[in-house]
Amino acid sequence: LLTESYAGLISKAVLERLGHRSCGSRLINFHHGTSTPVIDVSPLGDYSPIYYVQFEDVTSLLLTGKFAREHREEILLDSPHRKKPRTEDPGIETITAEDAPSQSEKPLQRAEDDVGNQRKKRQNGKYCAMTPEIRQKRQEEKQKQWNEIRRILCPTESQLSSGLEDRPDCLIVATKFYPVEITLLLMQFLPPGRPFVVHSHILSTLVDLYNILKRRGSCTQLQLHDTWLRPIQVLPNRTHPVMKMTSGGGGFVLRGYTVQRLEDPDAHLTRSTMRASTKQLFDEGLISYSK
Repeated sequence: LLTESYAGLISKAVLERLGHRSCGSRLINFHHGTSTPVIDVSPLGDYSPIYYVQFEDVTSLLLTGKFAREHREEILLDSPHRKKPRTEDPGIETITAEDAPSQSEKPLQRAEDDVGNQRKKRQNGKYCAMTPEIRQKRQEEKQKQWNEIRRILCPTESQLSSGLEDRPDCLIVATKFYPVEITLLLMQFLPPGRPFVVHSHILSTLVDLYNILKRRGSCTQLQLHDTWLRPIQVLPNRTHPVMKMTSGGGGFVLRGYTVQRLEDPDAHLTRSTMRASTKQLFDEGLISYSK
């Protein structure tokens, strides 16, 4: 499991360590927004498969075992009243004097609109060029990926294995956002005995996470240190980390191992266990958002 905001640098390193696709490893990348991050590795088909999950789907998977988009589709299908199209003329838009862009903002806004329109035209052109068979095939492939992600993150009782071989092996969090809520959510997918690591440039955020994990009793062997913890030279007679590198200049790292809590009824992390643990996080006020 991985979430990062460093232009795919961590993802590339993880793919290199996972090895060839034939090894059977998989990378699940959690990301904000609707656009999947671009990981430029060549050839991509030789590396382990990558599954992308939006953060808006995380709490939905933990609480219900379904993606948020699946709930939206069910609501639309079950609703007796479909959303009516807008009757006003889309070509007429009323803009007040306060909302009107200034002369300096008009060229920039026009350029952004042109880029967005071109992107939409390309996407619509690709979709219209597809035959119904290709569209059906792509939809089946997408559904297959969703089922595989669901089987790994929140399996049903029949999909659970006694040795937890198909469950996530570790968690890596390297993001510019506040890491506490993100880490607490993603740690619900980790079975006991799995390692995790969290990187942040701000020490106080990792201290907050350290205290919360200690209080909850869900981790052991917690260690918090800076990234330049190197007592020897990297290359003989070339680099001198102790003399030429500022301590703490590269951020800080919190790492540890997950353990089974006393409140958890089982160590296999069934859907009911993950649901109860996630609800407890909301009840304690440790998580304040659903995306």
